[in-house]
Amino acid sequence: MRQLLCETRELLRFFVLTWLLILCGSSIASEWRFIEDHDPMEDIDQYGARSSMVGAEENLPFPYNDIQASLVIACNSERNHWAYLAFSSDPNPADREIATDSYSNVPIAVRWDTEREDYRISQEHGSQYLSFKRRDIDEVIGYSKTAKTMLFQINIYSAGETLFRIPLSGSDAVITKALSKCGMWSPQSPAAATDSRFEANTRTRREAEEHARREAKAAERVRREAVEQARREAKAAVEQARREAKE
Repeated sequence: MRQLLCETRELLRFFVLTWLLILCGSSIASEWRFIEDHDPMEDIDQYGARSSMVGAEENLPFPYNDIQASLVIACNSERNHWAYLAFSSDPNPADREIATDSYSNVPIAVRWDTEREDYRISQEHGSQYLSFKRRDIDEVIGYSKTAKTMLFQINIYSAGETLFRIPLSGSDAVITKALSKCGMWSPQSPAAATDSRFEANTRTRREAEEHARREAKAAERVRREAVEQARREAKAAVEQARREAKE
């Protein structure tokens, strides 16, 4: 229990640091920022990587018209790590499910390039930070390091299903730097395994798409040959009928 409370405290401290960076406007479009902090009370170092803030893909009604979001990967010297979405204000999810007196579960859909994943993330009531579950953190880190874009969809109250597109260019080096500072990155780590799995899935998908294209091309050729054969047979039948009519 004490470890969980410490982890929660560290995460809340990191939320504050992230919010200060947002207020200061410390990132520019498509830039990933390295974050570091020290908790003197617990004597714990904290590190992280944060994407640039992005607006929704479409215009939203008030009061969400200026809402923005970013992706944050964070860890500390106690080898705890997190992944969360940091919004500029509470996104007020419409389909949140109350889990405890303090937290809700929020379903979101994410496309890492062409790979779709569905997640249930946690939100403290009224918070602008939505955290990925522990079971999903390594997968999120792996995708964040290898994909080019994170497109996620969240259902915002009175605004409906809303899309945010976060650029991941440059994320690999920054995330690796943060995790290495925490002693959590190596070629054998779970997040590294997800890197390889994503790349393998991408190769498999491309091979499948190429195979499907070849099959579709072959099927189209067979269809055209069948149509041509039917046309020739119909023409021959007409000519035969004419000859028999003359006789």
